Amino acid sequence: MGLFSSQAKEQISPTIRGKLDLQLIKNSRRYGIAGQSVLLLKNNQVIYQGLQGFANLELAVPVVEEHIFSAYSVTKLFTSVLMMQLVEQGSVDVKKSIRHYLPYLPQHWQSTLV
Repeated sequence: MGLFSSQAKEQISPTIRGKLDLQLIKNSRRYGIAGQSVLLLKNNQVIYQGLQGFANLELAVPVVEEHIFSAYSVTKLFTSVLMMQLVEQGSVDVKKSIRHYLPYLPQHWQSTLV
C-alpha cells in the first residue's frame, strides 16, 4: 500500500465493515462488476480495504490489493460535488471566469459574459 499506513489509529466497526463488504457483493450482482477494490482512508491511514471478484475472469485471477482499476468518469462526480461545496462555502464564485482561479489558462477561456 505504499504511501498509506495500513495500521490506522481508528478502525471502523465490524458491523460497518460487514455492510461495506456486502455492498461490494451487491454492486457486483446489480451492475455486473467483475472485480472491484475499495480503499477508505482517514488521515492517510487505511480504515477499510475491500476486494471482491476477479481481475481477469477468463483466467479466474482474483482481485488483490496490487491491482489498479481505472476511475473513468466517477472523478467528474467527485469534482463537481467538491466544487459545489466550495461554492456553498463562498470560496468559489461561479460568476467569475475560470481564469480568475487559474490565470495561466488560455486567454480565450476568459468569459465575456457577466
